[in-house]
Amino acid sequence: MEIELKILIASILFLITIVAGIFTSHKGRPLNQLLFNIHKLSGLTAIVFTAIILQNLFFDEFTKTMLALTIIDALFVIGLFVTGALLSRDKPVNLLLLRIHNITTVLALVLSAYMVYRWL
Repeated sequence: MEIELKILIASILFLITIVAGIFTSHKGRPLNQLLFNIHKLSGLTAIVFTAIILQNLFFDEFTKTMLALTIIDALFVIGLFVTGALLSRDKPVNLLLLRIHNITTVLALVLSAYMVYRWL
């Protein structure tokens, strides 16, 4: 599969994740399980797909800078999974936790896009 097609698929999966997250958030409690599961599964798939793309791009020329960016991006992704899990509980939403989840989403997406762009 061509790298451009892989990037397109990863981008679509990220978009589906964000849109499903927004709809899940606006539907309120209890969470709509269909939307919530689409959000979780598309997010996980997007992360795995992006990791495969990055590994293929960096396999030959993995610099210290790219290693540092990859570690930072991985921390953002871990933060997304942790805050997402905490937000999905049956307790009222903590606004600080929600803001961290929203900001981390943007940071992870921008950093992943930058790393792919840098190596194309």
